[in-house]
Amino acid sequence: MSRLNPREATEDVTIAVAGDRDSDGPLPGSNVTLRVAYRAKRQLVRDREGAEVVSEATLLAAPEHNPGKDLEQLLSPGTKVTVRGDDREVMTAEPALRRGRVVYVAATLT
Repeated sequence: MSRLNPREATEDVTIAVAGDRDSDGPLPGSNVTLRVAYRAKRQLVRDREGAEVVSEATLLAAPEHNPGKDLEQLLSPGTKVTVRGDDREVMTAEPALRRGRVVYVAATLT
């Protein structure tokens, strides 16, 4: 896929951005909304530790639908995502590159 079709990016998801840390642990950060293409499909993927786990959904986020946002940072593994009212976690995230530029970031969710 060379780019994400704008008609596919119909879902708004909320990313729980991690805040700073203090002596008691992490502080809550602000939430960020992204416009993404959402695909509910099960697939076998490897998590951060290399274990095989089942992903329940995939998000595709493109820079042109989310201007000024660092998609690779926002969709890094372990990030909490709310999609369609369900709280999920990013298991894997991989950018699709074309001529050295990010075309979209594909993230698998729990």
